[in-house]
Amino acid sequence: MDQGEKREYTRKYTRFAARYARDHPEADEDEIEQKYNESNQ
Repeated sequence: MDQGEKREYTRKYTRFAARYARDHPEADEDEIEQKYNESNQ
């Protein structure tokens, strides 16, 4: 994964995490990351 891909991943993940955390205030980071990875398969 080069710098561009890494930046793109971080940008998309950050947006997803913000949305998910708003809908699931009790979710922890591991859960959010797991949901993100599931949604991108």
